[in-house]
Amino acid sequence: MGIAMMREKMNREHLCCPPTIHAPHITPQRLLGVVAAVACLAMLGCNAPPSALTAPSTRPAADTNAPAGPDGLSPEAVEKAVKKGIEYLKKSQGADGSWPAHGDYTVAPTAIATYAMLESGMIKVTNPKIKSALDWLGKRQIPVRMLRGPHPGAPATAGSTDIFCHKTYELGLRANAFLAAMERSGTWNSPYRPFLKSDVIMLVLSTADGSYGDDCFGDGKSSGDNFNSLYGLFGVWACVQADMEVPRAYWHKVLKHWQECQNADGGWGLAAGKPSTAMATAGGLAAMSVCMDNLLADGYLDCKADPNGLAPINHALAWMDKNLQPALADPNGALAGPVGLYPFLHAVQLAAQVTGRKYLGGVDWYKLGAAELLRRQRPDGSWAGKDGPHADTAYAVFFLGGKSTPR
Repeated sequence: MGIAMMREKMNREHLCCPPTIHAPHITPQRLLGVVAAVACLAMLGCNAPPSALTAPSTRPAADTNAPAGPDGLSPEAVEKAVKKGIEYLKKSQGADGSWPAHGDYTVAPTAIATYAMLESGMIKVTNPKIKSALDWLGKRQIPVRMLRGPHPGAPATAGSTDIFCHKTYELGLRANAFLAAMERSGTWNSPYRPFLKSDVIMLVLSTADGSYGDDCFGDGKSSGDNFNSLYGLFGVWACVQADMEVPRAYWHKVLKHWQECQNADGGWGLAAGKPSTAMATAGGLAAMSVCMDNLLADGYLDCKADPNGLAPINHALAWMDKNLQPALADPNGALAGPVGLYPFLHAVQLAAQVTGRKYLGGVDWYKLGAAELLRRQRPDGSWAGKDGPHADTAYAVFFLGGKSTPR
């Protein structure tokens, strides 16, 4: 199928093929199905898919009356840190609504800052600073006419799109910024819905083999490393959370990529054949769980799915049991991975969110990560690592106060 025909089909069908189950949205009927499924699974001795049977909120329960731990970790300390981080981001935002670029990434700092502030619940989508940031992000979206190229079906080229966002990492972050805005402005009639849909179409059309490289031009040629592959999938998953369906062929393609590049020890490296790291393994765990949830959840609810299909996920969880705690103890070390503390914690958070787990690797991932972040926050409210103070502050704010954190 040509690019133009595929795009027309996706637009006509709202990105849909046969229905998928949308976690984290669960209807009363679905909840009854879950209860029945749990009983059925117990009788048959089979395993549930990683996220299909979780409740809508994957936030672990938190004891708000608990005293602060040895690292000063308490709900009050976390809230104070998040507020300071948001104030830093607000003060450092440019007059045009953006945050300064970092290296080759011009859109990523603005996308993650907007996303994190909205997910914190401390700033509304109608706030002028948020509105200007969302407007700035929208203006850097590649128009559909440019995706079509000089004639219908022709792919875009790098030269024709340089002024627009086409980096996989940035598209994934921006899609989630639009999702966060949608969730706070009416999911179905939100003015940000078309922006999210456009980003997801770009991502779905770009992948060659279920993986992603640095760039996406809608030409089915993007392929590469597991860091970009995680963020490409992260962007498409935003579409599912907004109740827009994605072609099943996409989930099959992505699942195949992550299955084929899983290492013998159960982990993943930043690319096929590379040593396993905690960041890449958390990303692989999240990616495979999302794919299986969208492909296999119906089968598990009917007790018809093959429980052996979860073997790669169980293998990855075993790797995390052995390696996550030492990686968290040395977040800039080789075991954690070369991307730095803040994207590493984000990957762990995604894995926990998708699988609904308070504990990964036998440890409370949130408490360990939050204690490390509180220790590292600077007096001006910022955090700074490899991605610059604006992106890293946004990652920290999201980890401490985002959708999958304890409340």
